[in-house]
Amino acid sequence: MRKFFGFVLSILFVLTPLTARAEEGVLSRIAFGSCARQGQPQPIWDSIAASDPDVFLFIGDNIYGDSEDMEVLKEKWNMLASEPGYQKLKETCPILATWDDHDYGVNDGGADYPMKKESQKVFLDFFGEPQDSPRRKSEGVYDAKVFGPEGKRVQVILLDTRYFRSPLKTEENPFEEGEGVGGSYVPDYDPASTMLGEAQWAWLEEQLKVPADLRIIASSVQVIANRHRFEKWGNFPLERQRLFDLIKKTKANGVVIVSGDRHTAEIDRIEGEVGYPLYDVTSSSLNQGHPWRSEVNEHRVGGMYFDDNFGMIDIDWSQEDPLIRLQVLDGSGKVAIQQRVRLNDLWPYSEDHLPPGFVSLFNGKDLSGWVGDTKGYQARDGILLCKPGGNLFTEKEYSDFVLRFDFKFTPGANNGLAIRSPLEGTPAYAGMELQILEDTSDKYLHLKPWQYHGSVYGIAPAIHGFKNPVGEWNSEEVVVKGRDIQVTVNGFTIVDINLDEELKNGPMDGSEHPGAARESGHIGFAGHGDVLEFRNIYLQPLK
Repeated sequence: MRKFFGFVLSILFVLTPLTARAEEGVLSRIAFGSCARQGQPQPIWDSIAASDPDVFLFIGDNIYGDSEDMEVLKEKWNMLASEPGYQKLKETCPILATWDDHDYGVNDGGADYPMKKESQKVFLDFFGEPQDSPRRKSEGVYDAKVFGPEGKRVQVILLDTRYFRSPLKTEENPFEEGEGVGGSYVPDYDPASTMLGEAQWAWLEEQLKVPADLRIIASSVQVIANRHRFEKWGNFPLERQRLFDLIKKTKANGVVIVSGDRHTAEIDRIEGEVGYPLYDVTSSSLNQGHPWRSEVNEHRVGGMYFDDNFGMIDIDWSQEDPLIRLQVLDGSGKVAIQQRVRLNDLWPYSEDHLPPGFVSLFNGKDLSGWVGDTKGYQARDGILLCKPGGNLFTEKEYSDFVLRFDFKFTPGANNGLAIRSPLEGTPAYAGMELQILEDTSDKYLHLKPWQYHGSVYGIAPAIHGFKNPVGEWNSEEVVVKGRDIQVTVNGFTIVDINLDEELKNGPMDGSEHPGAARESGHIGFAGHGDVLEFRNIYLQPLK
């Protein structure tokens, strides 16, 4: 077995030329995964290869080594090497890797694992790291690479959350319903405790200053999820906050975290920490999927997925504001969980950074450029807060335009987007009003079709069901061109109408809508006494 392992390694280690070629090109599909137990079936490799990724990120528990004997670790790595599906993937795309506890050598292990130097050498040998690589000379397996030209540049940062990590703090506490199964780790607030070690922290700060349009930070354990009692950054709250603060301090745009470890998959999002929404896409496991009890996680976007899976970040660079699809794919390669994000949404708030051709209607600091019920709205750190509301309009009038903005509901909140509206009168009739409504609330059980979110009030209905849960940000785009109106929410088109066609038999609500004939007017928010938040209000005039 050991002689055969040496022969296989001589084949496996020819990875460098392929990786170098990838660094010259554009990454549009970035696959990733974790938790692959050797010696058990691994059919998912065929699905990963069939998904045609430009690169695959192995983010930990790549094998289950769990030994201080390096010969045992080598033999287990060899079992992965002999997997036909894995061999096929290696032939089609480069593989970049970091480790988690089991391939490091010990379950839940950290800096006290006695064979970490030896295990590092075995790991780097397996993945074909050149002998003169800085990775060979430093402690830990952290690494970073940059792909693609300016404007389509992707940085991949692989963290090492094992080599330097302080011991975990344990405490036996009773579980509350929904917290998950097992696990006894509790937060350690000791300032001396660390996840990355000072050398890696200093290195990470420099990496976050490297110019890039999108940054993928691979952490073997979850960063955002904070309620379960397994391994996570939240076991070291000061270190977790240090990571958020470092991203914000360096003004690093475009950060998306990918993680593994948990034998379940989900997408988490946190607001207010780095200057823009931060996502953590957890994909686990490649062949160790099994059902858990659902867990409390206020940061989760969508549901959990328990069967075998892998992750994918799909980037559509062809769009003016590139669309990023954060995905968890099932064992056959079908989408199980997905979140759509615009690249420009992953920038710290700044009027200097706008989508091409757009201007900002809201400076994030005050209500300059707005008129009407200015006392009913407040500007706070890039957020336009509707409290208690009223009608707030742009000073200028607009005819044809593309408007983009983000909004976040409180339960049952009601507002409206006024378009081509005069300053006087009710916007829904004197102009036109697109509903901004948290229509899942029980008090809206009996809405008319033209009252749901996105509908042109009284005139045209919207398809509903594409908003994020209450308390989470949504992105909306409204295109008004001549007699045509299109509304898109979170990447889904919910209204696509021609006013003349909609009105040929009269308005749906049977009321008079003289504002539908207007060719220009103010844009505004029509508040109804409910608390909402808006941000990133950008306009592209079309005429």
